[in-house]
Amino acid sequence: MKESKKESTDAPAKKSSQQKQREKNIKEIKMYYWTKVDQGDTNEVFKILSYAKQQFTGPNELFEIVNCTNSDGFTPLHLAASEGHAPMIEILIKFSAQVDARTNNFRTPLHIACLRGNLSVIQGLVQHGTDINAKDIDGNTPCHFCSEYGHRYCLKFLLTRQPYLFSNNNDDKSAIDVAISNDILTVSSI
Repeated sequence: MKESKKESTDAPAKKSSQQKQREKNIKEIKMYYWTKVDQGDTNEVFKILSYAKQQFTGPNELFEIVNCTNSDGFTPLHLAASEGHAPMIEILIKFSAQVDARTNNFRTPLHIACLRGNLSVIQGLVQHGTDINAKDIDGNTPCHFCSEYGHRYCLKFLLTRQPYLFSNNNDDKSAIDVAISNDILTVSSI
């Protein structure tokens, strides 16, 4: 009996020139997309994502474009949250941006919006079901950031959503502790 030689399936298949071109196109779209999100150009971002939805129908291709990350783990939604581009938030979420995507430091777009004091972005993210009790790598919640950076109105808005306020960060401080020590809230206002 002759033994047939098995072809090795361990070797990676060579990419066709068409696949290489497709990957190049996706990379170029991601770069252009990042630029337009940073600029707050909602019309162009809508056009880019609409085009991507039509052209990139492979498994996870659109998801990977919408939720692409930089070296810090920021997604375009984190960038829009940081820059205060509230209308952009709506477009990105419409195209399936993950509202609770995490950076390398486990920060969500809500953490970033709270750090920057972008109330309209915070309201939009909360409306879309973001986790208001999410903790970053240091154990900080979005309320910790509002308290630390003096964003009183942002904190008051989050308080209307009944966050868990007695969760301590890695410095063993709750958001309430930070708010009181930074004169953001007084004991009588709680």
